[in-house]
Amino acid sequence: MADTDITLKMILEHMQAMRSDLLQRIDDLGKTLSIRIDGLQGQIDGNQRSLQAQINGLERQIATLQVGVENIDKRLDEIKIEELPKRVRALEKAIA
Repeated sequence: MADTDITLKMILEHMQAMRSDLLQRIDDLGKTLSIRIDGLQGQIDGNQRSLQAQINGLERQIATLQVGVENIDKRLDEIKIEELPKRVRALEKAIA
């Protein structure tokens, strides 16, 4: 058998080396993906907190606007009540 002959042992050793290399690369890829996923999860968490803070702020603004609208509505009701006697008198004069 010549030095250049390929034996089953050589093929097995080569396949085992390739397997070992492939498993190492898969492990490295898994670690890299895990790091990236952790980073993205951190960004998502930060964005979620930011959005929640913005939603809370908008809810406070809506509540403030609702109070303002209610106050305006009450004031308009008061104005209508104050003007009602004047209108009744004007109608009474027009009828008489």
